Amino acid sequence: MSKHRLFDLIHEMRPSEKRYFKQYLKRHSNNSQETIYARFFDYIVQHKYYSKDHIFKKCSYIQPDQFQNIQSRLYNSILESLRAFNSTSSFRIQLSEHQVNAEILEKKGMFDEALQFLKKAEKLAEDNEKIYDLDTILTHQELLLTTRSKSPKHREQISKVQKRKAELEIQRLRQKELFAIRTEVYNYFRVIGRLARDPSSVVHIEQKYKEFDARFSIDQNSCIERQYYYCERSVLYRFKGELKKSLDDLEIIRSMYDENPKLKKVYETEYLKFLSDYIIVCNLNKKFKNSLEAIQLIRSYNDPSNKQKQLFIFETCFFFELEVYLYQQQYAKAVAFFQLNENVLHIFENNLHSVNQQSKLYRIALSYFGDGQYKTALRWLNKILNSDILQYRKDIIVSVRLLNILIHFELSNFSLLKNRLTTTATFIKKANRWLPSEKAFISAFNSIVLNQKNEIDAFTTLLKRLEEAENGNYLEHYFFNYFDFKHWVQVKIQQ
Repeated sequence: MSKHRLFDLIHEMRPSEKRYFKQYLKRHSNNSQETIYARFFDYIVQHKYYSKDHIFKKCSYIQPDQFQNIQSRLYNSILESLRAFNSTSSFRIQLSEHQVNAEILEKKGMFDEALQFLKKAEKLAEDNEKIYDLDTILTHQELLLTTRSKSPKHREQISKVQKRKAELEIQRLRQKELFAIRTEVYNYFRVIGRLARDPSSVVHIEQKYKEFDARFSIDQNSCIERQYYYCERSVLYRFKGELKKSLDDLEIIRSMYDENPKLKKVYETEYLKFLSDYIIVCNLNKKFKNSLEAIQLIRSYNDPSNKQKQLFIFETCFFFELEVYLYQQQYAKAVAFFQLNENVLHIFENNLHSVNQQSKLYRIALSYFGDGQYKTALRWLNKILNSDILQYRKDIIVSVRLLNILIHFELSNFSLLKNRLTTTATFIKKANRWLPSEKAFISAFNSIVLNQKNEIDAFTTLLKRLEEAENGNYLEHYFFNYFDFKHWVQVKIQQ
């Protein structure tokens, strides 16, 4: 791509948007301007790369002293036409148009007509639960009703608006508290990962829910409040390893959307986020059929004209489907699936969500490791270890280090392993992840690599210590992400 904003914008336009812009120019430009802008627009459509020298050579109708101004005006004209083209499908554009129309009519002294547009804006904001927009709209209505309205019912209208504003203040307070809980949950996830391993470490989040329940009851007619409340509580249960409760809360949200399918369109972003959470918890509950069905649902929302949505759908569906195969130890299927999508990954790789980027690349490395392609697994793992992305989620950070040891063990790189075991143990301790399973892991490989103990004896002892750790804390089963490490040890013992 050209890395020039005008060229980039034009080449991201759909054919229908380009046709609309040409019509837009005819309606909004005089003949000379139309000729310059239309011809320059056509030139850019035909040339992907920006070169000022080439432009002056091919576009003789543009004078050098006009060039910057023409580029700027063409860019702004395209944005104006895109707003008009997308006005019927965009809530935000429609809301803005109603408010601008009200402001214009108010300045013309047409106060009752302005109020009609504000009522339309109010309904739109209400239907989409945009409470901050709604507050602004109601405040504007209240001002017009108290200072300009001549309607005989204006006192009744004022009272109605003021009552709604008072209700809105309580609603805003509830949602503010729920958003604070959501932020707390997300910040904890960034540090710890999907499961806490130490259930007592989430007491601060449990306390926030207790405080909320003591002060409020969520509005059961509010999609936003219900989703915030139950989805984040589901994550809290997941942290604690109460996986059935976690899924039960998400089933409440699934029922809400299924009972009122219109919500899926109005709250599309929230619905897709819910499906993402639902897949994670279904995988942990080994409900892989449900996971794959949810993945297909997300894929059905793909829109080739929306790059942001394409990115979300790819990174969600591709990596979650890979995760399903990993949980089921279908490593050959995981590798084949990855290779089928590798070209698409290269398109989106630099834009993957930073918090989860290491997790996603780790899944690729784990797929190749499980399939016995250790050198390829190491290549993908080194993409994480040799970059600056290894900074979030202790569960993945530690799993990456442990997988690195397993790969070098399978490749018989024992001289290298001596140093790796020491540095890995130090790293895990600094990450405050020196827990029973990690200790047992490092101890077993030290016995084999440093002390040259019999592998079967070392792995038998390791398996026993892992089972003891799990008996003490069920969450120890998940110390190695997406990988059944106990099964790997059992295979080594039987060989």
